[in-house]
Order: sequence, then C-alpha cells, then structure tokens
Amino acid sequence: MYMLEAQTSWTAAWIAGCLEKRRLSLTLILHSRQEHDEDWSSEYADETLASIERFAPEAMTASDS
Repeated sequence: MYMLEAQTSWTAAWIAGCLEKRRLSLTLILHSRQEHDEDWSSEYADETLASIERFAPEAMTASDS
C-alpha cells in the first residue's frame, strides 16, 4: 500500500512540475506579446494565469523536490 501511495505522490508532483513549466512558458510568451503590441491588454495575461490557478492550483505551488 505504501508503494502505491508513494508512486501516486511522485506522479502528482511530476504532473505539477510539468504544469509549472507550462505556466512559466505561457508567462514568457504573453510577456513577449505585450512588449510587441501596444494594444495588448495585460488583463488577458492575468485571466489566462487565473484559469491555470483555478484548474490546476497545485501547479502554482509546485516545488522541485
């Protein structure tokens, strides 16, 4: 039973890490877009990151262990 719990915990941490990397990539893409388009609204970037926080909150607090 402990092995299954450990594997499940490791898998959850791995998924959270992947989501964190995607969040960082998305942040960089959106930031780059803002720099090149004066009409670009930072509200869109905020809404996108809020969606990630809502649907994958563990990704926002994931730590590499």
